[in-house]
Amino acid sequence: MPRRKSNEPRDQQLLVRLTRSDKGVLVAAAALDQITVNTYVHNVVLRAIHHLKDDPLVRRQLDLFDEQAARKGGKVVPIGAIGRPESL
Repeated sequence: MPRRKSNEPRDQQLLVRLTRSDKGVLVAAAALDQITVNTYVHNVVLRAIHHLKDDPLVRRQLDLFDEQAARKGGKVVPIGAIGRPESL
């Protein structure tokens, strides 16, 4: 039976450069947990993201990104643009 498509697929990638010794630390930590280095790093990043979601400044910045995207998509008209011909 095939897997169901996720509503939020993992389709974003990051490229990170590390020193040889830093990568060695990750390899050792992953080996202790008996998981791959990629899985270990993925878990670390997810924990950081979950922590950051609770930060009020990060939350405000995300809201600003959403507002900016809505304006670019024409869903929101800035108050100063109301009444100008180009806003219609």
